[in-house]
Amino acid sequence: MRALDDTLGKGENAPVTPDQLKTALGPAQVKALTEEFGASEDDVLKLLAKQLPGVVDKASPEGTLPSTAV
Repeated sequence: MRALDDTLGKGENAPVTPDQLKTALGPAQVKALTEEFGASEDDVLKLLAKQLPGVVDKASPEGTLPSTAV
C-alpha cells in the first residue's frame, strides 16, 4: 500500500483514503469491522483513514517499525 510506505519514514504522513483501506482490507474484513463497530462501511472506513497515519506514526517514531512489531 503506497500510502503506508509514505507514512513510514520521517516527515509528513501521506493521507490514506477510505477506498485504499477498502481495497487493502478486502470485503470480508470490512464487513467484520462494520459488524464489530455497529457502524456503516462508509463511517468505519472514514474513521480508519483518519486515524491510521497517526497510529503508524506513533508505532514508528524513528520512521521504522520496531522488530517486535513484525
